[in-house]
Amino acid sequence: MPFRHAGWALLLLVPMIAVAFWPQYLHDLPHAAFALHAHGITAALWIALVFFQHWSIHQRRNGLHRTAGLGVFAIVPLFMAGALLAMQSMAAKALAGHPFYAPFGAMLGLDDAIASIAFLFIVRAALLHRHQVWLHAGYMISTLLLVLPPIVTRLLPPMAIPGLSPFDAAYLTAELSAGLIAVLLALAYPRSRRPFLTVAAVTVAQAALVEALGRSAAWAAAFAALTQIPTAVLATIGILAGAATLWSAWPKPRAALRAA
Repeated sequence: MPFRHAGWALLLLVPMIAVAFWPQYLHDLPHAAFALHAHGITAALWIALVFFQHWSIHQRRNGLHRTAGLGVFAIVPLFMAGALLAMQSMAAKALAGHPFYAPFGAMLGLDDAIASIAFLFIVRAALLHRHQVWLHAGYMISTLLLVLPPIVTRLLPPMAIPGLSPFDAAYLTAELSAGLIAVLLALAYPRSRRPFLTVAAVTVAQAALVEALGRSAAWAAAFAALTQIPTAVLATIGILAGAATLWSAWPKPRAALRAA
């Protein structure tokens, strides 16, 4: 089975997430916005599912692995809903003049939008290649590389790089570090090269697009427009996007296809 020792790396994510998101979320859970709860809980469920799938297949619990894998049909649509609600919450804080989100909320929103689209693409690829063990496992683990930049950005100390603000320096360092890790994994595991190089390309695209467009007036207006969409409608859009992606990757019964 591929990535036999990856479970330890997955476990390391837990304390990293706890430290990174303590100041803005975890330290005041009872008063946090519902959108943050939705995003945090669904992201935690996805990480738990990837870890459980890794554990179950390495324990030769193939039936349990297949059964638990069906959890993607609940978690992915809910995750997408939570991601959109979190973006809406950031947009509202930016418009309200929040000291962090006012200058950086739109940039982070663009980063989250790209990461969410990439997440759907990678999960779809994992399902399409579920019978090709190295590709399937690589795509599943690759989804967790997408969470590294927001974690590392928050963990890094203030950085002084000429021409860049401390936030931009930390953000670009985190994105490029995640891309470098993905490239190193592609070199170490040639049979999973495609998933890891996909994530590497995504991190480069995120860094380039966020720096180029994240502060633009056009994107700021589009980001602010999220606050005008009713929460239920936005959540429904996320659920439908996740469900449609999963449906497109799942084999259809032949009888149903003939009838169509």
